Amino acid sequence: MSPFLSPAGSGQFTVLPVAARPSQPQPAARAGFRLALLLLAAALPASSARAQDNLILADDLAGSTSGVRSGGEFTDGGWKVTGTDDFIYWHIPTLTAGAVEFDVTGLPPDDCRPENADKSELFHMYDYTFGNADTQYNGGYRDDPFKHFIRKTNCMDTRPGKLNSLELVWQILPNYEEPDTAPLAWDATATYRFREEWEPVGDNSTLRTYRDGVLLREITIPGLWNPTGHSIRIGASPRSPLYDDFGAPPNAVFSRIRVYSVACAPPAAPTLTAPAANETLPSATVGALWEGDAHSHVQLRITREPDLDSELLWDSGLLESPNDWIWSGKLPQQTPAYAAVRLGNLCGVGPWSEPVGPFNLDRGYEPQEADTVRLVGAVLVDNQGPFLGLGASYFQAMRRCKYDRDRFESDLSFLAANEFRYIRILSMVGWYEAWQGLEIAPVSFNNRANVPVAAWEDYWQQFRDCIDIAYEHGLRTEVTIFADAQMMPDKADRIAHMDTMLENLVGREHKVILLEVGNEAWQNGFSGAQGRADLREFGQYLAERTEIPVALSAPDDISDAGINLLYSGSAADIATVHFTRDLAPDAGWAPVYDIYRTGLVDVPPMSSNEPIGPGASVNSENDPVKLVMAAVYAWAAGLPMYVFHCEAGVFGSSTFEGTPAIDAYDHLDDILPPDLSGWARNNGIMPDSPFITYCEGQPDTPWSAVPGANDGVIRNNGATNGCDFIALPIAVLADGVELEPRRPMALNVHHPLTGEIVDTKTLAAGERFTLPQGPGAWILRGRYLDCAVGTGVGDWTRY
Repeated sequence: MSPFLSPAGSGQFTVLPVAARPSQPQPAARAGFRLALLLLAAALPASSARAQDNLILADDLAGSTSGVRSGGEFTDGGWKVTGTDDFIYWHIPTLTAGAVEFDVTGLPPDDCRPENADKSELFHMYDYTFGNADTQYNGGYRDDPFKHFIRKTNCMDTRPGKLNSLELVWQILPNYEEPDTAPLAWDATATYRFREEWEPVGDNSTLRTYRDGVLLREITIPGLWNPTGHSIRIGASPRSPLYDDFGAPPNAVFSRIRVYSVACAPPAAPTLTAPAANETLPSATVGALWEGDAHSHVQLRITREPDLDSELLWDSGLLESPNDWIWSGKLPQQTPAYAAVRLGNLCGVGPWSEPVGPFNLDRGYEPQEADTVRLVGAVLVDNQGPFLGLGASYFQAMRRCKYDRDRFESDLSFLAANEFRYIRILSMVGWYEAWQGLEIAPVSFNNRANVPVAAWEDYWQQFRDCIDIAYEHGLRTEVTIFADAQMMPDKADRIAHMDTMLENLVGREHKVILLEVGNEAWQNGFSGAQGRADLREFGQYLAERTEIPVALSAPDDISDAGINLLYSGSAADIATVHFTRDLAPDAGWAPVYDIYRTGLVDVPPMSSNEPIGPGASVNSENDPVKLVMAAVYAWAAGLPMYVFHCEAGVFGSSTFEGTPAIDAYDHLDDILPPDLSGWARNNGIMPDSPFITYCEGQPDTPWSAVPGANDGVIRNNGATNGCDFIALPIAVLADGVELEPRRPMALNVHHPLTGEIVDTKTLAAGERFTLPQGPGAWILRGRYLDCAVGTGVGDWTRY
């Protein structure tokens, strides 16, 4: 795979337009999938029926099997593995869309048995006609063009985050992916129910792996799963006899094998939960939320009347998205409107929801409810409407509030004047020697060097004052509760601290943007598996007791697997992540684009909570272009929050006023939509991205892949909403970058540090142009010109 290529990720949009009425947007098509979807939608009437599993094979392994067995023995519970080479396989009709289920017990955690220390083979699918793949490894199973397997990773793999994970392969040559799940909890006495589902999605095929009903991983690759001969298999593969530490898991018992073909039906009509009838929203756009079936696509339509064929105000077209939320583009102000949503999958498009309305958009409206921050999808919203979450680290805030209030208020005024919306504070610190003399102490303790530190007698007063004064200056607060939890080692004391904090936040909920349980908790009192469990428990505890959004902590492993391990399925509203500070790759631009993730499963929207910045530890970054583009890249990738992190905000030996780039963000609200994190993100080379991006004449290729390149970029990520788009070319080389519009468009080229429009273009599809190197990055804000009514109103260049 090209290093420039990164497929759409979990929980994000990619744009997939459909043919529209003359009054609707008519974007260019992704032909293969669009045609398949439209044909199915035409062939299948809108229906409330769910897709149904039709049973193809049932084998309980109760004393016998209908498959081909080698080794093992039948017990009361099913078929028991007695040797690592044991297997059973079945030949089934070729299923391009299907599902397999099986039970297995006897899978221990931390499996270090010599005969199975590498991997435990659990399940396989492949084309048995290829090289006698049922029995042959080389030239057969190993090289099979159609292959899927599940392996449990055991003690030999000492890489972080690998032990107890599942290794998966989904292969339709020449395409394949080989990801791992997050480490999983295992119990040798437990019976686990696995389910594998696969289906075509346009020109691609998607595989989903479940354990006990929980989605572990979804993989999509190009190609159709269509083996000439379809084999499913449990236990060992033909690879097993070649290795002494690999194969079927000894003493595991398999049972209840089921194979289904999947009968296709579109999703049922969803039920809209937002907006509400007779609601007035103080914004230019509206976020729609609903409850409904699982889906791969969604369409939002907003009309002036309940009749969906009445005057159209907005239509998203059909978007490829599994989310249960979507944001509109700009809508007319003070105009009654109605919203409806419908969902789609491979089988077609389901019926519209009941229209909800009328609702109004009025940017001058002042709601009477408390001005609390809430998430609508991946967008932060308060009583003034959606906004971009720009914060600043201020770890010494409580101490400054207590000992140097003049400087505290001066700092707050400066940050607010530069358009920061919140500060991130620590509610305790002082365990490590670096913080000696800078402690924030809710309790008395001895630090790591055994130096005694006295509790602040007025701690809770300072806590309240800190939040109140920040809010008076126009700044909300992100509270990181346990920065150095070692000073409070007992779990009961930690819970009591949270309880007291919640008591002190009653009536202040609107002043707090986020409660984070811990700061880099793995090294601050929440180590190992028990620490992760406590973080998840504490997150649930807080979420049940406050309406303030909750996060857990930045994980030590910032890979997708590491983020999944901590956050997947948790009660968190936001996942706080400390992305890479590695300046070695791509001329130092990796910290800008590292936020674009594709392997997250059931993880909430993320915050870039402690990125590289001026005076940051490990590595420091002073380049204002990189720092500004890091924030813009985060929002465009679906992250609602970005925290500017600098030395002045950590130890505070320097000043905010003297910090590079801290004054370079104040123009972004003028050129970026406030709901940008809810737009449909792209990685710059997806078919729905605005441009083909060239490097030395090679399309959609970063300069890192072209030795000696003089033109091009390292990334050109962006986001779209209907017919509005943003593109973000970064690391532009000396000779600039050549771009080719995929559709006719008008655009403005903005300088990232000033917002100034340095060029304006109107371009036909295919009309190439070259952007100069300029500051090394640009913000392109534009609109497609092949759109008709229903894609927003007013001046598209400004929000």
